[in-house]
Amino acid sequence: MTPVATDLDFRQFRLAVGDERTLPNGRVEGTTIADWQRVLEASRSLAISVNLTPVGSGRPAPAAATDLFPSDGELVTVSVLLPGPVQVNLFPYAVSSIDFDFDTAEIVDQDSLDRLAEFVRAVASACELPVVLTHEGADELPLARYDPADDSFRLFGTRLFVDTQVVSIESLVGRRVASWAAVEMALDDPSHAEPTFADPAELCVQALALDVRFEDGASCRFVTYQSDEAWGLELRADAAAPDEPVSWAGIYRQREINEFPHGLVEGAEVLVASWGDLIEARLAIDGREVLLIAGELDLLPSGVLVATWGDESVLGFTDPNNAERLPWRPSREVWR
Repeated sequence: MTPVATDLDFRQFRLAVGDERTLPNGRVEGTTIADWQRVLEASRSLAISVNLTPVGSGRPAPAAATDLFPSDGELVTVSVLLPGPVQVNLFPYAVSSIDFDFDTAEIVDQDSLDRLAEFVRAVASACELPVVLTHEGADELPLARYDPADDSFRLFGTRLFVDTQVVSIESLVGRRVASWAAVEMALDDPSHAEPTFADPAELCVQALALDVRFEDGASCRFVTYQSDEAWGLELRADAAAPDEPVSWAGIYRQREINEFPHGLVEGAEVLVASWGDLIEARLAIDGREVLLIAGELDLLPSGVLVATWGDESVLGFTDPNNAERLPWRPSREVWR
């Protein structure tokens, strides 16, 4: 649930920080005065200017990092103006940590984000320590982390993950579906010795993974992810085998799903639950609809089939009315 990239992606970053203007914080812990010195030098190599503010506004920052920590205890801010322009404010309040912030209003495109990422990378490399970015006023809520050991940025948050999934599912519009396949999971049916599978013609497919193959040769896979609250739908970029079972026997079987529609994806929309997980998706394909739900079917001893909303399987309905007829626990939330 945590995207990793060598460089930060602007779209994902904006999803992570949200629409409001904020001042996220950055920190490197366990630093020394030598680290501060290297950070000053790295800042000068990247910046248009490196000045002290507000004391002596416009005055260049000292060459020696020791001068940032005067004996009289006067606090200063080091304003690092990067191209873009993007301003990063360093706060030399303690030698043992390097703290800074920046304004999300200045991160307006991929280029300005690259400038910020370049600064973060330079600070981490100078200290040979990770840099952690946190949301404004919430040091316990990480936004991103850069680790110089493997040159990787990592964005955090279920919100980011879900928003990225929404974009991925909506981007299916315009593609042409050639076929479907699934790793199906049997119903929990104690009355039968052999595994019992749901009939997609009568009800739905209950799948560990549901593959979509496109006419251009590409593919994607619907699976589920687990959050702190429930399970939700996840769209993976290719149809590589899922991590769980490796032998499709017993309660699993792998087969083509011929009951699902082929052709142009004319529409795609999602339902995000009130607590934030992506539970349902609707795809309009060549005049037909496919409804996908993160859920689970259970056959009670009485013979009644019930469904759990927000569970670990992918339920695929070619007739959404079949989903309406099922009893759900908890109740499904309403599409708006």
